[in-house]
Amino acid sequence: MEPDFKGGSVQTAYSKAFLKKIFSYEYTAILALLAACLLIGIITVPDYGESWDEHVAYLYGDYAFHAYQYFFHPQALARFQSDLNLYGPAYFMFVDGSARVLQVIFKEWSSIDASHFTN
Repeated sequence: MEPDFKGGSVQTAYSKAFLKKIFSYEYTAILALLAACLLIGIITVPDYGESWDEHVAYLYGDYAFHAYQYFFHPQALARFQSDLNLYGPAYFMFVDGSARVLQVIFKEWSSIDASHFTN
């Protein structure tokens, strides 16, 4: 690209070319919409409270993480006293793990807020 000295500086010409390239990208509108939704989620997630059954789900996620300590001695693992043990622990472990990561990033969020954001 040759510099445009008539209407502005070289930097302006490069900036226009860069913006034109970005906005001509096929997925720009979808990426902008996803970014807006992510921003709205970050702003509004602290406004939601805990429902009556969430506490047990968080305990089960923590229980599932700690169950790996008993990999070689599963008989020593105490039974989880809820019907959640009938479900696979992958979802609960994912929510618990991602909530821990989000709490490092957003220090003012509680574990409930971080779990809601994951959902």
